[in-house]
Amino acid sequence: MKLNIDHLNTVTGWVVNSPSTIQTIQKKNLIAGLNTNSLMITFNSSDTTRTATKTFGTPFDVTDYETLIFSVFSYGKGENKQYLKPSDFAYKIDLDGVTEFYFPVYNNFTNIEIGIEDLTEINQIKITPLHTETDTIIISEMVAEIEEIQYDLLEAVKEHIDYYIESLWSDGLSLGTLSATAGDETLTLSNPFYLDRYGVIKITDGVNTETHQVEDNDTVLFNLNDNFDGGQILNTFVNADYYLQFPSRINPGQSEINLPGIAIWGIDPEAVLRGAKLDTIRDSFEVGGGSKERTEGQILKYTVLLTCEARAHELLDYMARAVRRFISQESLWVNGRRHDVSFSGPASELPPNPAGIEYMAQVQYSFDVEVKENINERVAVPSTVIINTTVTPQA
Repeated sequence: MKLNIDHLNTVTGWVVNSPSTIQTIQKKNLIAGLNTNSLMITFNSSDTTRTATKTFGTPFDVTDYETLIFSVFSYGKGENKQYLKPSDFAYKIDLDGVTEFYFPVYNNFTNIEIGIEDLTEINQIKITPLHTETDTIIISEMVAEIEEIQYDLLEAVKEHIDYYIESLWSDGLSLGTLSATAGDETLTLSNPFYLDRYGVIKITDGVNTETHQVEDNDTVLFNLNDNFDGGQILNTFVNADYYLQFPSRINPGQSEINLPGIAIWGIDPEAVLRGAKLDTIRDSFEVGGGSKERTEGQILKYTVLLTCEARAHELLDYMARAVRRFISQESLWVNGRRHDVSFSGPASELPPNPAGIEYMAQVQYSFDVEVKENINERVAVPSTVIINTTVTPQA
């Protein structure tokens, strides 16, 4: 489960001291998550303040979260090395005005993790360079996490599918206009192209927006069920636009189907016998304190199935385009971490059930994704103290 702290994709709210600068950058390999840009901060050597700060109007409650994750890259200070002692680090970050952490920067775009088990809130992001040179960093997508690996994975898949559906079809497939009165349980629609039982529609007049599912219909009369915004119209509409939606759902099981709709399946992982589960990972280097470490987790491979279902092949194609676009990116961002996606087989068209009463067109895609469990508890590692001992030989 994640809490979005800041997508780090806008300069709004950030304060830097001239001649240092902050701006957005649109470079695909330096953007985390589903954002369209990242922040680029240049710390100028002539800047006397040398901080980049954003203070939130309302602090984020992170009491129930364990890890802060963000992605960062440094043009001048990035090094692929071990970061173990304060002098190894080029930057630090302040999250609550009291607690500061060193964080590493590499010469590639990398996820950074900081244990926040001891924090109760995050009210600011303050980045300070620990060097005096001019350097530029790229930073993107900051989230707080408490890991629920299967839930997190499938929620991330849904988030990506919904993103690509919206990027292709925006509000959905336009069906025309309708008028309705608040409290109506039945809609009268003339020639609602493609809309049939279990279809989901979005109604908007530019001011009010609501979403409903059609339970059944009799020619031009459509009854609403209790899903989404309920079985009654919430607002009064006059000639409002309405759109056919392509909703996605996780492991829908015996619940009412969405037609058209995308079902996301994936529950049984396969353990990957690669990696060293006895190794430890060190992170969370607190300024003025020690660091933390935890045992490395098990690698799990999930095969995820995406089933597009509709009564018309044209609608199937609309959904398949979004699914293909998602899989073709070959990446999945789960709680701020990037994972590789690979086809696990060709798409397959599923024939309708011969015993069924009505035709149901389906096409199914499958892909594999590997994730690593990060559920082991962090343990504090005390700071190393140098002790000089003088030994006087006996005469």
